[in-house]
Amino acid sequence: MTTRHHYLMMLVAILLTYLLSNIPGGGAAACPDLRAGDLFKVKASPAVYLLNQNRERLYFSHSSVYYTWYKDFSGVKEISTSCVDSYPIPGKPPFGVNYRPGSFLVKTTVGADVFAVLPNNVIAKVTTEEVARNLYGADWNRKVVDVPDVFWTNYVRSPNEVSESKPHDGMYVRKAGDSAVYYAENNTLRPVVGDIVGPVQVVAESVSARAVKDIRPLETRELSKDPSFTFTTPRVAVRSAEPRTEPLRQESSSPATALPSGG
Repeated sequence: MTTRHHYLMMLVAILLTYLLSNIPGGGAAACPDLRAGDLFKVKASPAVYLLNQNRERLYFSHSSVYYTWYKDFSGVKEISTSCVDSYPIPGKPPFGVNYRPGSFLVKTTVGADVFAVLPNNVIAKVTTEEVARNLYGADWNRKVVDVPDVFWTNYVRSPNEVSESKPHDGMYVRKAGDSAVYYAENNTLRPVVGDIVGPVQVVAESVSARAVKDIRPLETRELSKDPSFTFTTPRVAVRSAEPRTEPLRQESSSPATALPSGG
């Protein structure tokens, strides 16, 4: 082979490489077109992320958080590490997905106050043990999760308090002895249709009766389609005249760390 032919073949190879690298799908594997609401993980890493409305990645701080929103990992897409930077970290909170409203109670690791999780990443202080027990059951203290400070910034505290024994916004509830499940919103209870993921709180008839029944059904997929939420300014409600009983303290023998990782 002459030197001229050798250089000619090299030139053809270089041109082919250039052309292939500029063809969609040619060369390296293309990054998938992920959209808001999609779940993904990176190869060789167990961490799962959710894309918010700005296509920014939010983490799940614990598997128990994940299982309040999803029943399994069938919807998680796997991407290459080279694609991760296409989905940046948010510039402001929330940086991670929080517990589904009404699924668990939360508190800081060092504080005594216990909070209910409401929609839009809002938390509201539960004022008494009686209220906690009526809404979350006799084992309410086993449903309190200690949230480390680094994740606490994903919540915004409401000026309102959960001071009455009536279902708060975001809860899935059912009456004791009844299989029908309802969603609490704006002091109403609406029946839900579809697969329910995460805890359903069982309440007494006297608690259920404090909310207005609305016969219009809600699809569970609509209630769970945006776990990322967005921060909102909580509205100030008129404080109830219901008298308080003993102040709520988590002085239980069942610490939050006893919560199963599977939710």
